[in-house]
Amino acid sequence: LRQALTFGVTTELDMGSVPATMIPLRAEVEADRSFADVRSASFSLTHLDGHPHQFRKGLNDPVWPTATTVAEAAGFVDDRISEGADYIKLIAESGAAFGFQLPHVPPEIHAAVIAEAHARGKMVMAHAMTLHETEQMVDAGADGLAHLFADTAHTPEIVDRIASANVFVVPTLA
Repeated sequence: LRQALTFGVTTELDMGSVPATMIPLRAEVEADRSFADVRSASFSLTHLDGHPHQFRKGLNDPVWPTATTVAEAAGFVDDRISEGADYIKLIAESGAAFGFQLPHVPPEIHAAVIAEAHARGKMVMAHAMTLHETEQMVDAGADGLAHLFADTAHTPEIVDRIASANVFVVPTLA
């Protein structure tokens, strides 16, 4: 965060983290203005065995909270807000863009979380790596896409669909 500010980046978006790490970091940033600001989603909504857990084995993460039913959506959102989340992050990642399958949260749960987040004044960012998953997130009302799909080339139709829905896209720089 200090290096980011040195290069003129005033705010970074954390797309998912463990509150025990992010809460102290945010307090440090608040107290020391030589850091770029950081906004966080806290825990991202993902399946307990879904992305990014395939990369995090052995890192001693706590069990990530999730929502497995539509009825659990409100509690998931409320818990992230209580952790200090600035926005809610959804992971719509089946692994299909990369040639494998991962368990993933069903679209109706994503839609319920989006509705609950919006009811509480929170924006929703979505990680969607296929065109199909991107379309689902746009249709469900996500406010932004943390990445763009990687399974096919974009078309004017999907660009128009994203723009017409007023969905913003955050380019992934690393």
